[in-house]
Amino acid sequence: MYFMPKQDSHFQRHEIFTAAAAIAAHANFPDANFRQRDFRFLLDLFSNWVESSLSGSFQRIQNTQIQRYLERLVEEGYAKRAVRSARPAYRLTRIGLLELLTRLSDRTPGGRPEHFLFLFYFLSNYGPRIVEVIRKEGSQFPPAMRLEIETLLDCRRLLRDEIAAVERELEKLRERRDSSLRSAEQARQMFAKDVPFPEVTAEIERRYPYDLNSQKPLSTLLQEVPKDLAQWELEIGNRKRPEQIWNPQISILKHFRQELVQLLDTIQEKKKSS
Repeated sequence: MYFMPKQDSHFQRHEIFTAAAAIAAHANFPDANFRQRDFRFLLDLFSNWVESSLSGSFQRIQNTQIQRYLERLVEEGYAKRAVRSARPAYRLTRIGLLELLTRLSDRTPGGRPEHFLFLFYFLSNYGPRIVEVIRKEGSQFPPAMRLEIETLLDCRRLLRDEIAAVERELEKLRERRDSSLRSAEQARQMFAKDVPFPEVTAEIERRYPYDLNSQKPLSTLLQEVPKDLAQWELEIGNRKRPEQIWNPQISILKHFRQELVQLLDTIQEKKKSS
């Protein structure tokens, strides 16, 4: 497992772009080494394609951080540094290409939709070129390696895994929404019967524990705020959160899932017709 130094954690958080930029820089110069500026441009380009969410975050990356990233690839045996070059220049090793490709395609499903869509675009469109580059890096291309690469570049697998992750997240959001609404109704009924506030809190805490209850029990949390606000949180807040947070999230994720299913259907239709 490859770990970036602590000071370069920004690279690690967005490794989908850094790994893609390193692979693309290598592929763009099949008979030469690539320089830090080549890597930097591709990193800026790829992140710019989703900059509405990244907000230009890579623009703040310093050249020294880029140098550390590339030098770490060298230390791990994933790249070679040109010895006779006046300026630092690099070339990925064959194992480095495979490693970076693995980091891209074996990512944990779920996360930011725009990151996944970039990954899908990159692998589905540049996959054949990546295979050819890896093939040229060695005199032999054993069947086991070819099968491994084909699996890593299987965009149908990628889409199915992401769809499954989105469905799991949708289920969690629905459960949270429904629990919150049931909690609000429970509180409303108890307050209408003039049940003492501590008893209401205890009942809600028992039947509908919130996610951070192990860190700070609901009864403790509500003791720290004014009573009118605590009552508002139990009754009104528990209705407003589904309405204004979780239902919109569910709607967005449902649309994202629909887009993923359409992409998968398109790929499978092309597969049938080929």
